[in-house]
Amino acid sequence: MPKRPIPIAIVGILFIVVGLGGIASHASELNFHRLFEADPMVPLLIRLAAIVCGIFLLKGKEWARWGLVAWLLYHVGLSIFHSLPQVLVHIVVLGVVGYFLFRPSATAYLRRAR
Repeated sequence: MPKRPIPIAIVGILFIVVGLGGIASHASELNFHRLFEADPMVPLLIRLAAIVCGIFLLKGKEWARWGLVAWLLYHVGLSIFHSLPQVLVHIVVLGVVGYFLFRPSATAYLRRAR
């Protein structure tokens, strides 16, 4: 197994932390009697997706980087309904994360890990 590039480790850990932080910050909103209704479940699944993709990115799975890009694109789309600064921040984060996920060293690591 090739050595994991530092940007891949940083991005993977970042998304795990973001997902866990999102779950923790909204844990008080969860109603365990109505847990499987769409309102609380969708944000929970989106945060879980960030965690899962972060973990599998660290394990060298190529699909995880596409999952993280999709996760960020979803957030860019959501932020369109908010303020312009939120849209710009999400676009910048998408660009920076995309840059690190698609660098030649990251691509070599993720393709060799197959």
